[in-house]
Amino acid sequence: MILKTGDLGPSWSIDKAQRVGERVATDVALARAFPVIAEFPLPDGSRASVRARRLDAEIDVTPDALARSVADGLRARLRDVARDLEGLDVRLEYDASILRGHVKRLKIAAAAASVGEWRQHQAPSLRVQDLLVVIDDALVNPWSARAGRFDPLDAGRLTVERATIDVADLRTFLAQVKGLRRMSLSLGGGFVDLAFAVPGPDVAARVRFVAPAEGLFTLVADRVTVGGVAVPTFLVDWVMRSFDPSRGLASRLRFPVAIRPVTVTPASVRIGGA
Repeated sequence: MILKTGDLGPSWSIDKAQRVGERVATDVALARAFPVIAEFPLPDGSRASVRARRLDAEIDVTPDALARSVADGLRARLRDVARDLEGLDVRLEYDASILRGHVKRLKIAAAAASVGEWRQHQAPSLRVQDLLVVIDDALVNPWSARAGRFDPLDAGRLTVERATIDVADLRTFLAQVKGLRRMSLSLGGGFVDLAFAVPGPDVAARVRFVAPAEGLFTLVADRVTVGGVAVPTFLVDWVMRSFDPSRGLASRLRFPVAIRPVTVTPASVRIGGA
């Protein structure tokens, strides 16, 4: 991160920079994880500082004690993304490198949970059953973890190993999502039939989830119609790319994320499992 003292520019352009600067000034654990590695005088008389992540020094606790603090902090932090949790289980696989913030594997399991961006006003939420998420090579701030706060810094990979979404819960979720409230769906054996009410002719399609070699998932569509007229095969991808969320999701990910194969039945969508 690069910070600057003095005037930062027009008010509409400095919100993020101000928040970062205020956080570093007040959060000792964050400042320690990102020490100043260089400072430079600037022509307007202010100074620029460059901070980089440095987790080389081990903190003065045992690996087991820090692991318990990481787990406790994660359970508290999950309230930002999961509510109405049932059967929550958090487990860590670690060695001495946890004293520098490295967790070899972190497993989060729950019998049921309502997941969503709960810090946002009126955020959509999805009820999920039998959930298992695994994070490999997680990196956390060890100094904030020692104080019982979970501050993630990076991850090698996050994998949704297992999850089940009932069709009723899926419909409830989609009805909350802006832009999808006029979409209807029905589940079948290995496919989802979708109908989009859009300005102009409505669009309908049958889609299947295909697991790629890397990444989240790919939607393969057929039986695509626009206004009840069948779309030629060579135009299917062009029509469906406006409705396929997989590309947009993948472009926003900050580290590799994968999901296990998706199974669709008339009653549910299941990730992983038998």
